Amino acid sequence: MERGSTEKKKKRFSFFEKDKKVDDDVEEMNEPKSQPVIQPVEQELLENSDISKLQKELEDVTQQKEKLEGERHTLRAQQILQLSLTNETKYSSNFGYPIKLPQIQDVNPEARFFGEVYMTKLLDLLDSKDVDVQFQATKVIANLTAEERNHKTIMKEYGHEVLIEVLSRNHPEDIHRIAVGAITNLAVTYNCQTQIIELDIIEVLSNVAEKARDVKTVEMVAKAIANLYNLQKERKGIQALFEIADTWPQPKVFEEVARGVANFARETISLAS
Repeated sequence: MERGSTEKKKKRFSFFEKDKKVDDDVEEMNEPKSQPVIQPVEQELLENSDISKLQKELEDVTQQKEKLEGERHTLRAQQILQLSLTNETKYSSNFGYPIKLPQIQDVNPEARFFGEVYMTKLLDLLDSKDVDVQFQATKVIANLTAEERNHKTIMKEYGHEVLIEVLSRNHPEDIHRIAVGAITNLAVTYNCQTQIIELDIIEVLSNVAEKARDVKTVEMVAKAIANLYNLQKERKGIQALFEIADTWPQPKVFEEVARGVANFARETISLAS
């Protein structure tokens, strides 16, 4: 009797175990399959890689945008400059009388002589709020100063004063460097040099050199001071050159400083004789 009862219990137990196993299998089938687990280090590398790609794409887009923006501003500046010089009648804000301007057909106004390109209009453009227009106008004036035959007209229209004013303002270094080049060219003519010296040019040039980040700007400042050899009799120029040499120990800067010292020596001998 006990034996039969025991066998019945075993069968019931076996049946329950089988049911439980079936239930477990059904549960397992109903559970969603888990995704592969990415280790923390691998996940971090993956995220960094994605971020790097996005940053690179963003940089490329930004550079392209800046390039297009720069080209647009340059083109606009050239158009404004050209239109300003081709109108038949313009009024000078500085002098208050009409100026008859001829039609200019080419797109290179700096190549034309003062009979067609008026200094007053160029000087007006230097006051533009558009930096690109200022840059283009400064380039035109600097190119015109390269020919001594233009110096008289530039000085007559107070071009040297406007250039010094440009150097005194907080303009981009590129504009300052071009304006210093124009002063350097004007200083080749003795009469221009004496008028420029009267405007405390040495202090202005020293400030430009002090704020400069490009050695080319400092080299141009040293060249301008060396050309303004009449300053040497007051020793202001030679002192400024030595300060520039101490701050910017570069071969080309030293070359211009040496030229300025030589000019100082010649001027001293000339005054003594």
